[in-house]
Amino acid sequence: MENKTLFGELPLGWKHVALSDITTFISRGRQPKYIASVEGIPVINQKMIRNFTIDYRYVKYNDAKKNINKSVFIKIGDTLVNSTGVGTVGRSAYISIDPMRPTFVDSHVTIVRPDTAIVDPKFMSVVLSSDVYSNYMGSTLAQGSTGQVELSRQKLSKMCIPFPPLNTQRLIGTIFDLIDQKIKLNHQINKNLLKLINNIYLREYFANPQVALADHVALSDLIQTKTKTFNPKKTSETLVNHFSMPAFDEDQYPIIDKVTSIKSNKNIVEPFSVLVSKMNPQVKRVWLPNISDKILNVASTEFLTFTADSAEMQAFIFAIVNNKSYKQFLMSNTTGSTNSRQRVLPRVAYSFEIAFNRIKAERLGELLVPFLEKIKLTKSEIQRLKKLRALLLPKLLSGSINLSSMEEAMKNA
Repeated sequence: MENKTLFGELPLGWKHVALSDITTFISRGRQPKYIASVEGIPVINQKMIRNFTIDYRYVKYNDAKKNINKSVFIKIGDTLVNSTGVGTVGRSAYISIDPMRPTFVDSHVTIVRPDTAIVDPKFMSVVLSSDVYSNYMGSTLAQGSTGQVELSRQKLSKMCIPFPPLNTQRLIGTIFDLIDQKIKLNHQINKNLLKLINNIYLREYFANPQVALADHVALSDLIQTKTKTFNPKKTSETLVNHFSMPAFDEDQYPIIDKVTSIKSNKNIVEPFSVLVSKMNPQVKRVWLPNISDKILNVASTEFLTFTADSAEMQAFIFAIVNNKSYKQFLMSNTTGSTNSRQRVLPRVAYSFEIAFNRIKAERLGELLVPFLEKIKLTKSEIQRLKKLRALLLPKLLSGSINLSSMEEAMKNA
């Protein structure tokens, strides 16, 4: 095999091998027969594969009566690769733990199962999940017409990756496992904080006798509903902090976009704002935005902006729209006939009523502000860890970092 990889020249003693030489199984999943009941067999689809792991919020279920080949049920150590669709091809996830129930992948996802006698599963997955290989699979190996591109099993099998000695693979795998575990822990911390915020809201405000006696007001009476519009064709800005739907679904963190890449008007996001998606409210999208103080903050017009006048009232508004009662309100007031096009009118979303006692509301806000700040800090740390992950791998695979000294440091840690 040639001595040059997508990461550059190989260090001495390393090889460049095809995936077919280090795996026992490479195959697409099977087409499921979906049912509405959670009693069916869980099926992993492309939407679930993000951030190198599986997001079970988007799981669907197969009719248990339909027979599925056992080979496409996931196992610990598998890497799952999205294999169809522009923008999703090449995205991958690593199976680090057994699912609670037998779970298989659908026909848009490919299982890459390592031969653990010769390759470290985590190392292989880290290489495949890198930006370099993800982009290569999506832009070079995938073929087809616009919007219908596919990554074939044959091309994926022939794709070559760097192949260091097994002890080096294990060391690299361990390093990235530590990073990924920290990212996973941070995500769990934020999930726990959201549950805590909801419990405090229900206990300290919703169940308060004084609040129960208060007059009801609409959300529109508590927030600024009119937003300023950002027109990319009429601005001197060159970069914006962009709160887009894909950015939310990917990691609930904005991306810095060039203004020239933005083709439609956006809403300007002010301080003390909360963003709520008006599209398909059955999928909860409530965003506590990490605002930039250096460049303009803008959001997709699919997000409604709830702008408060203080950090305390922002926290209070967040607690309301984060509660399941608000999601149920939105779901019961949608327009549109299909799930993909259901939306809530802004005036309806802002008309949600609550019993309002300002003193109690501001007191609740004071309690919640530290939790919201912690959520934003944790999100920022996740982004730093992801950047570290992206920067570290090319250096490790090119020999720029002395792995022997890193191994010694880890032993003494």
